[in-house]
Formats: sequence, structure tokens, C-alpha cells
Amino acid sequence: MEWMSNSTPTGQLYVFAQSRDRVAKERSMRLRQLRGLLHRLKELHAMKLSAKDLLLKLGEARERYRAAWRLLGFELPSLRGKKRAAAFSFRLNREKLRNARRREGRYLLRTNLCDQDPAKLWNLYIQLTEIEAAFKNSASNSPSSRHQKSPPMAPFSHDITPRSVVKTF
Repeated sequence: MEWMSNSTPTGQLYVFAQSRDRVAKERSMRLRQLRGLLHRLKELHAMKLSAKDLLLKLGEARERYRAAWRLLGFELPSLRGKKRAAAFSFRLNREKLRNARRREGRYLLRTNLCDQDPAKLWNLYIQLTEIEAAFKNSASNSPSSRHQKSPPMAPFSHDITPRSVVKTF
């Protein structure tokens, strides 16, 4: 992990964190998404679907492979026209891919905890993301999300002033 930090006169600290391990992990996640999306698009290309059905299936693929979808450019069929099998084309946007690769594993943390060590701030950020993931998983695994009979869980809200803001590159 590499660090650069800079404090401002307004009492805020900016920490730029960069991790080689995180770069490798994010690259592998993006590559897995891209492979899955390309596989699905090849399947859809082989199907004989109407424009409406094709757009619905493309929407499902977009929802499932959201990170990879942003890296592709599409030419989609129009809903107006003949009732024949619809076709589409796609192409990798190399500029977007280059920007995504440049930003992997790099984070800019902003905090008012100026007297803290950057490594400790990074650990706090990691803990925060793990806690948020746990809450997200517990809400999605609750009985209310599986069955519509019980009311949905109310979100927790705390009146706390924000201490840290994270921007991902």
C-alpha cells in the first residue's frame, strides 16, 4: 500500500491510497464481468428475437453485468419497423477501458481526522465498507425481501455529522 497525504487550512486531510493487490483484484473482477457479458451477448446474437424481446434481454444483461456494460458501445434496433428478427452490434470502448484501468486500486479519502495515521484511516475505511456490505446483505436476506407478506425493514438512520468521504478513481 502506498500513501500520499495533504492537509488543508480548513482542517481536512486528503489521503491518496494506492494498492497493487487491489489493482489486481479489481482487474480480475472487471475481466470476469466482461467475459460474462461477452458470452451473454454472443448468445443473444445467435437468437432470433423481435426488437422488443431483444431489448428486454439486453436490459437483463445490463443489470447483471453493469460494470462491464459501461465499457461497451452499442447500436441497438429500433422498436419501429418490421416484425423480423432484430440485430444489434457492440464494440469495446478502448478509451473507457483505459480510464477504468488507470483508476483501479486508487482511492482518495477526505476526512477531518487530521491527526490520524494514513494507514489507520485506510483500515477505518475498509471496516466501514465491510459494515455497509453486511447491512446490505442482511437487508437483502431478510424475510421481508423474500416474501412480500411482511413489511420491509426500515433503514437505520443516525444523525451523525459525516467524518469521511471517499472518491474512487
